[in-house]
Amino acid sequence: HHDQRMKWNLLGHFFATVFFVGPGILLSIRFFKGPRFPWWLAVVLSLLIGWGCLIGASVCTTKDLTSQMQAFENRGEPVPDQLMEDWASDAPGAFAVVLGWAFSVFFLGLWSVVYALAHLLRKAVRRSGGGEASVAADTCGRASVPGLRLSELAASSLRQSSNAGQDSRGKWDYAWRLWKP
Repeated sequence: HHDQRMKWNLLGHFFATVFFVGPGILLSIRFFKGPRFPWWLAVVLSLLIGWGCLIGASVCTTKDLTSQMQAFENRGEPVPDQLMEDWASDAPGAFAVVLGWAFSVFFLGLWSVVYALAHLLRKAVRRSGGGEASVAADTCGRASVPGLRLSELAASSLRQSSNAGQDSRGKWDYAWRLWKP
C-alpha cells in the first residue's frame, strides 16, 4: 500500500506542477509565436488544463487518503478520526469541479502580469536598438531575406528606422521583409 500511496502522491504533485506552471508555458508560447497562437486558444487551454489538473489533484488526494485508511485496516489498527473526516469530506473535489475554472483563470491572470512585463521589456529593447538579439527575438527564425545575415538585417532596420523620423513606413517595410514567405 505504500507503493500505491506514493503513486497517488507523485501523480498529485504532477497535477499541481502542471496547474501552477501550465499558464506560464502557454503564455510563453503566445509570446514567441504571436498571432500564430491566438489569445482565445491560450485562455481556453489554460482554463481546461488547469481545471482538469485541479480535479485530478483532488482525485489523487482522495485515493491517497483511501490508501492510508487501508494501511491502518491491514495492520488491524483503528483508523484515526481525523483521517476518516478528511476522507469523508469531499470539499476539495467539490471545489475543483465547481470553481476550478475560476482558480485557473486567477492563475492565468497572475501569469499575464509576467507576460506583460516581458512584452514591455521586449518593446524597450526594440526601441533602444538592441541589435541582433532583439531582431532574433522578434523574428523567431523567420527572417527570409535572401543573401542577408540576421546582423545585416538588424543594421539595415536600425538605419531605416532612424532615417524614417516620424514616418513609420520604414518599420512596415522591415516587418514585411521579415514576415513575407
